[in-house]
Amino acid sequence: RLGRAIGLTVTAEGVETKEQHRFVRAAGCHQVQGFLFSKAIPADQFGEMLSPAKSEKLIRLATSTV
Repeated sequence: RLGRAIGLTVTAEGVETKEQHRFVRAAGCHQVQGFLFSKAIPADQFGEMLSPAKSEKLIRLATSTV
């Protein structure tokens, strides 16, 4: 709440389950990251995550009401 109150973008880190995703979205977090979306990957594979097909899948997951 503090971050939102002072106009910051709030990011929840370490989201691993659908339940955690629902919780942080309900709490008002603007962004989330964690194993629910992707395991850690080597830098040279990062470009693949930006491919249109994979990006679309991640966007759908992040914006869904999981």
